[in-house]
Amino acid sequence: MNTFKTSKQIAIWSFSIGTLLLLLHLIFKTSLSIIRLGYAYVVFATILNGLILISLAITLFIAKDRKETLKSMGVITLNIPITLVYFQIVIDTL
Repeated sequence: MNTFKTSKQIAIWSFSIGTLLLLLHLIFKTSLSIIRLGYAYVVFATILNGLILISLAITLFIAKDRKETLKSMGVITLNIPITLVYFQIVIDTL
């Protein structure tokens, strides 16, 4: 299995869904449903990405191709600062 390709796809999907939820929030600012959905998504994505990151960390010690594993870990962690910025935007618009 190509871990870099898989982690890249997960990171893109996480980013895309998060961006869509942010845009929905900015369009429908008073919708409590979108805020709840966004919060639930952040929790879900954090757990999913965290589990993948843990799996990659374990793989780092087992696999021979450490460069690919490190790249995969980097791609997954790119969503962390994006999530923090999105969270701040939501808080500022409430």
